[in-house]
Amino acid sequence: MASRFKPLIKAFGLGDGIKFYLQFKAVPHGSFYSSKYGASFFLRKNFSDRYTFNQVFVDDQYRIKFPFGQKTSLTKVQM
Repeated sequence: MASRFKPLIKAFGLGDGIKFYLQFKAVPHGSFYSSKYGASFFLRKNFSDRYTFNQVFVDDQYRIKFPFGQKTSLTKVQM
């Protein structure tokens, strides 16, 4: 998990990154709150949750970069 210290800080910021790192070292499952995302999430024991968490947040595997910009925003659409 030591190799995850810097990626956790990059993904969640200094405060949450350190908090998550220490919490993962002590108990790698349970409830976690991210102030960056303003949401809680729960990692179950003996499931693939930890692996999926690393893929999505730490490794940033699901960040999609589109080769074009946003043209329409739902907040700008007149109803």
